[in-house]
Amino acid sequence: MERIIRKLLKLLFCVFKTNDTIIVFESADDFTDSSCNLYKYLLKNHEHAYKYVWIVHDLKSLKQKKPSTKTFPLGIHNGHFADFIKGVYYQSIAKYVFYTHHFVGNEYRKKQFRVFITHASPPVKNSSGLFWNPKKNTHILAVSDFAADYRCKTLNGGRDKIVITGLPRNDLLFNSNKKAVIEKLQIETKKIIVWMPTFKHHKNKRRVDFANASNDISIMSTENFKKLQKILALRHITLIIKPHPSQDMDVFKAIESNNIKVFENKTLSDNDIEPYTLLGSADALVTDFSSVYFDYLLVDRPIAFELSDKKTYDKGIGFIFDRPLDYMPGHKIYNIDDFVKFIDDIANDKDPCGKERNKLKELNHKYQDGHSTERVLSHFGVIDE
Repeated sequence: MERIIRKLLKLLFCVFKTNDTIIVFESADDFTDSSCNLYKYLLKNHEHAYKYVWIVHDLKSLKQKKPSTKTFPLGIHNGHFADFIKGVYYQSIAKYVFYTHHFVGNEYRKKQFRVFITHASPPVKNSSGLFWNPKKNTHILAVSDFAADYRCKTLNGGRDKIVITGLPRNDLLFNSNKKAVIEKLQIETKKIIVWMPTFKHHKNKRRVDFANASNDISIMSTENFKKLQKILALRHITLIIKPHPSQDMDVFKAIESNNIKVFENKTLSDNDIEPYTLLGSADALVTDFSSVYFDYLLVDRPIAFELSDKKTYDKGIGFIFDRPLDYMPGHKIYNIDDFVKFIDDIANDKDPCGKERNKLKELNHKYQDGHSTERVLSHFGVIDE
């Protein structure tokens, strides 16, 4: 029913002219990701040049709302019906629409820029068929031709819509202040390792088909966490686990210690820290099959891959690459001893995979300058070059 109502409203609102001064944004966690980078840049440099509209998932929880910014619910169930109608109206008349996770905008409008920023470059897991028809987008952002080819494979098309600009959120990697992050999070440490696993159990209690049925951090047990805590303390290193936004958090409640911390997006936001600001301050990254490591290549620091779930993925949704390990330049962690070896290498400034990592960086990132936000806005005429 909501789809029918939305379609009828969009057709109705097409009678109104597009407004060159309206920009609409969306991101999965409201006010995050690349959309938020575009938004914050414009607020800082062009606050009164445009009318800014956010299509959001949770109207009640927003703390970053500005007087010059309007917010409306993504769906009828997210807010009042009148607000939903207003949101569809703004999506229909806006000249510019930027989104990362859910399609917003009006696919029936010819004079509208509907820009799918995407939220990965490229994906590692095979996510084909999980996105809307790429014909709805007028443009799709990518970081390189290499990344675009694989991204469009998951989208089942859209190669002709690709614009290579880099992702705005990656600019945060170049501007991160490690000392400030440590102070805000109130941790004492010499080095930070950030662990960003993809989700294994969805927060809506649905288990995905590539998940390990018994564990969310595959090699982790109480005994293994105690072993990690001991070695981290000896090396004066803090391991920060940043769970996926879709992750069921129950499994993480009992694992924190002096040198192992768990920070969700909300905790980071409350401390005025973007996830990629945290990532940019890290001395090293641990992940599994999350595409975050492609972005982290830009800072040229060590990466480790926790691969104990690889066989489960092989039997489940699979990978976008035929030989995924060829595109994973870093330490391979299959057991707790591998993890300890990686920590020791970070403590001793050993980086055996640097050449391999840089080779992939050159292939995956056309731009490595930290100015993708301005590049995107300039390309679409939002700001002057």
